[in-house]
Amino acid sequence: MNAISAQARFLHDLSFSDLSEQTIHAAKRVLYDSIACIARGNRSIPVESLPQTEPGGVTIIGAKGKYPTDCAIPANGTAMVCEELDEGNQFAKGHPASHFISALLASAERSGSDGKSVITALVAAYEIAVRWGNSVTLRPEVHAHGNWGTASGAAAVAKLNGFSADQTARAICLAASLALPSTWESVWSGKTVRNAYIGMCNLIGFSASNLAQLGVESNEEVLQVLYGSIIGTHFNPALLDADLGSVFYIERNYFKPYPSCRYTHGAIDAVLKYLREVGNTKDIVSVKVATYSTAAKMKDKNPPNAFAARFSIPILLGLLFANGSIDPDHIQDAILSDERVRAFAERVSVVEDPACTRRLPAVRETKVTITARDIVWSCNIEKSKGDFNDPLSDAELTEKFMQLTGRVWNPDRQNKIREAIFKIEYMDDVKELMRLLEGGAS
Repeated sequence: MNAISAQARFLHDLSFSDLSEQTIHAAKRVLYDSIACIARGNRSIPVESLPQTEPGGVTIIGAKGKYPTDCAIPANGTAMVCEELDEGNQFAKGHPASHFISALLASAERSGSDGKSVITALVAAYEIAVRWGNSVTLRPEVHAHGNWGTASGAAAVAKLNGFSADQTARAICLAASLALPSTWESVWSGKTVRNAYIGMCNLIGFSASNLAQLGVESNEEVLQVLYGSIIGTHFNPALLDADLGSVFYIERNYFKPYPSCRYTHGAIDAVLKYLREVGNTKDIVSVKVATYSTAAKMKDKNPPNAFAARFSIPILLGLLFANGSIDPDHIQDAILSDERVRAFAERVSVVEDPACTRRLPAVRETKVTITARDIVWSCNIEKSKGDFNDPLSDAELTEKFMQLTGRVWNPDRQNKIREAIFKIEYMDDVKELMRLLEGGAS
């Protein structure tokens, strides 16, 4: 338990004054993008059908009124990931912020936390999440939503509520012991329970902090069996506190420019480059995508619905060749019966290149070869648009925010939200921000 105790001490001791301007700005960018993803996701979910509550409830982003905490937390968490636009971190092998942002915002709204406390808790929980993701090697059939990230939700709540280091350690350990057995099969079959893994993960993190206060406990032996034998093949607790406090991985995250699994982005970037440089789509004979092991699984040419299509390199490239671009409005069930999309998708093959796999996690390489009637065009993508080493600018992140939330809030409200987030350290009560995040100004 030494590593978990170290995480708890880090959480307890970290203050806003300890954070550099770069770390603070990175946290604001994560919050900004996460809110956009949640707002967009809640447009496709009938959240306002959930039971509202009297004053004292919390916000479902983009919805009118206030809701019970145990409704709002899973709703916002589920919405954040439903269109595959949420941020991620390749060093965590997944999506750190999505595992705790909903729990953090609900807890902050309930307690009336100030802006500095919210940013500090966000940074701390993010670092906890990354290190749990790095410490666990999941089984190939287990999806990285809702398992290693449960600890971060408890971390965020513990930090916001002023837990002692011992209380925080118990909450982290308990939350980590409540991991979900999420599966990749939900993705391949197009079942959106995969999104609910994140919604429930946030609720687990929030609830575990309360349960720990009631004396419910777990231990490292439970974690070793859970992550080393049941949902994972290896668990290395030594990585839980590696470089903690000296390296802030929130500064090395990625933001998605395309509404699809991150593993597909290298192929998308390559085809966009081809369209810019060559442009000819009429004479394409074949498209070969050679990539790392996890991305090579994204090869189904007949996904059952639009959700599963976000994980299909052939369909996504077919859409690109047919339309020239990809945005959230493009990925609908109708593309699966679009003759042009399907004709291009049939020419796409996806294979694993062991050399690419060996470069993980530092480099996610994708090699694309396009053979046309009179040309063979090749491209290697080692960093995708939005990666930590090719980041979206603040202006590009704002463009994404405005696009995703344009049907939720009018431009005046959008601009007020942006200003509130990037000046959040001056906010005495985060309820000011949460009021802006309600629906009704679109």
